[in-house]
Parts: sequence; structure tokens; C-alpha cells
Amino acid sequence: MMIQVENLNKSYNKNICVLKNININIKKGEIVGIVGSSGCGKSTFLKTLNALEPINSGSIYIDGIKLDSKKNIREARKKIGIVFQGYNLFENYTVIENITLAPIKVKKMNKEDAYNKARKLLKKIDLMDREDFYPHQLSGGQKQRVAIARCLAMEPLVLLFDEPTSALDPQMTLEVLNVMRELKHDGLTMVIVSHELRFLSEIADKIVFMYNNTIWEESSSYDFFNNPKTNEASEFLSHVKSF
Repeated sequence: MMIQVENLNKSYNKNICVLKNININIKKGEIVGIVGSSGCGKSTFLKTLNALEPINSGSIYIDGIKLDSKKNIREARKKIGIVFQGYNLFENYTVIENITLAPIKVKKMNKEDAYNKARKLLKKIDLMDREDFYPHQLSGGQKQRVAIARCLAMEPLVLLFDEPTSALDPQMTLEVLNVMRELKHDGLTMVIVSHELRFLSEIADKIVFMYNNTIWEESSSYDFFNNPKTNEASEFLSHVKSF
């Protein structure tokens, strides 16, 4: 398994439950969509997989590494890339500098190799003519594609997406989703929190439906969207007009 989560619980101030009794196994190369109404814990759960949110109890393993010490967390993070809805690009760096910063600083890659690799990634995301642009010169969709390329530059085994298109208009959303579709063929394990249900129905191998701060239903993408097991999942789908 690439990701294993066992009996995960998280609370704020000891009495506000955010996640309760989360158990899930995600295989290498599997694409998992996480859905549910706002406030059910989707984004918080995603962040625990990169130790961006601490947990109160339970265990998380990334490619066999347990997230139980600073050393292990550092090792696990080398295998994980995360794409937020807010891009998080460095505004004073150009596109290519944003992509090459971590490979040069963290992986000690020489600048020429890092730039060559970045240009291949820019071709992959169809932004070859933007390498010397600054983030403020890009559209939201272009920024998000650069954020994806920045993650890919570190050669992760796992990509986490936290509502990557929520701040984008329909055309920009399509640009980002098309890049994510291409990643499906690269064998990466992907965990995607998204309200783009039609997209998830196309790309995800498995859907995890969260309700009341826990995993309420887990099934294949086809089964979830065509034959949900629980009343809560059926009601959720019936209220989502975009699907």
C-alpha cells in the first residue's frame, strides 16, 4: 500500500471533533477522490497525510514510513507533493525559478539539469512560453498548472490535491483538469479533494464519501455515482447540481 491510515482521530481543543476513526488503504498508482459536504473534514484529512495537520491518535503510513517522528515526516514528505487551491507560488520568482527552487535547494540538483527538467514540465502543462513570467502575470489556471509542475519537479510518488479548481472560472478549471487527466497515465498515486464530481467520475478509481467527520462510504467510482450504498451519499449526490 502507498497510503495506510489506521484509526485516525483529530480534535481541536479536545472537544471539537474534526476526524473520527478514519481507516483507509490506498494502493500504489490508485486515484482516489474525496467528496462530501463542506465541513465534513475532507481538507483536514488530506493535510494529515502530509503531517500539515497533527493528529490526536491513530497511525498514518506513506510508502511504509510511519508519520510518528520529525525524521520520518521529513522522509515521507520527499515522496509527497501537495497542490492547494491558493497556488502558493513565490511572487518574486519567475515561473521557472518557482519550479526549480526545491530541486536545487533540497535535492541539490545542478541548475542546468533543474532548468532542463523544468522546461520539460512546462511543455507538459503547455506553458513553455511563460518560463520568464512572474506569477502576477499569469491567470489563475496558469498559476495552478505551475503549482502542479513545481510538485512534479520533486518526483513525488503521491500527489495530494486540495480543491485545486475551486477559485477558478470554468475555462481555467478545464485547463487544470486536463493536466490532471494527463497525470493519470504517469502512474502517480493521487488523492483529490474536489467538488468537480463529473471529473472525479472519469478519473478516480475509488471514491471516499465523508460525512459527519468520518468515512461514511468507500467504493469504486462507478458504484458510488451509480449505486450509492447509503442514504446520506444518495442525498449528497441529489443536491449536487453540477453532476
